Amino acid sequence: MLAHPPEIARDRRGAARVHGQLAFAEAARGHRRDALRWAGRALRSNPLQWRAALALAVVCGLSPDRVLDVLHRFGRGV
Repeated sequence: MLAHPPEIARDRRGAARVHGQLAFAEAARGHRRDALRWAGRALRSNPLQWRAALALAVVCGLSPDRVLDVLHRFGRGV
């Protein structure tokens, strides 16, 4: 995803967002190592990237379905 539109990869905030989304997806799938790798990339690009923080919470045992339920109540998604 980052390879095709190179503008995203060049923009630190945009890259952090995509990395955070990938981290959450991997955490939800139960792929802890991949989730931690993507979350680390997201946080290095933008330490305020909340998607990476949510991914870390899911890695630690928080239900991804519960996270999405709460986000959807506020009109948000990952």
